[in-house]
Amino acid sequence: MMKKIMVLVFCSANAILVSAQKYQFLNPPKFNEADLSKAKSLLDENAPAEILYKSVHFMVDTSTGNLSKKYFYRVKIYNKDKAEDWMNLEIPLYSYNASRESLGKFKAFTYNLENGNVVPVKVEKSSQYKSKESKYVTITKFAFPNVKNGSVLEYQYEVTSPFLFSIPEVLIETDIPSLNTEYVLDAPLNIAYNINYTGEVPPKYREIEERFLYGTQSKTFRFGYENLKGFKTENG
Repeated sequence: MMKKIMVLVFCSANAILVSAQKYQFLNPPKFNEADLSKAKSLLDENAPAEILYKSVHFMVDTSTGNLSKKYFYRVKIYNKDKAEDWMNLEIPLYSYNASRESLGKFKAFTYNLENGNVVPVKVEKSSQYKSKESKYVTITKFAFPNVKNGSVLEYQYEVTSPFLFSIPEVLIETDIPSLNTEYVLDAPLNIAYNINYTGEVPPKYREIEERFLYGTQSKTFRFGYENLKGFKTENG
């Protein structure tokens, strides 16, 4: 049987209750050269790739009225022939009438270990390829250069969206293991969001509270996970 996937969706529901523990959100760990020498995942020795760190941060910008969607991924490639989905980055951008999302800050690298030295190769924003998927969706695509078995791929980008009430679903579990995954939503109190959480594995770290953030009184939803195994699909 397929293992149930955890998804965070915003609609009318209550968040699950888990004991909160000390954890620093939105603080990506420094790049660790030792990750380039890892030969296999300790969570699944047959995994073709592994998420070392994944952060998804949605934030309502009260100065513009837009939704900021920030993503940070660091992925280890063990078998590039079976990890093609992780070697190509696709960013969907939505539009409706005169309103449209835009891709802002973008940074991506392929890291390799060559003769004992860390060699980064930058993914140029100018190398992007755009594909019109429908009347409302354009996908901006990037391919990571010089990917080898053992490479670490790292990327971060920000999408600015005028669609304040269209917050995307987020898959917490994927088809590869994840050492660290976090999810954050920060919104002013005059905009009410609820969370519908589907899945069996609770977050290890959880914060749902009111705070003064970005110049206004806000409510923050923060979930952190460690050592998640990838889900398996059925054969046949």
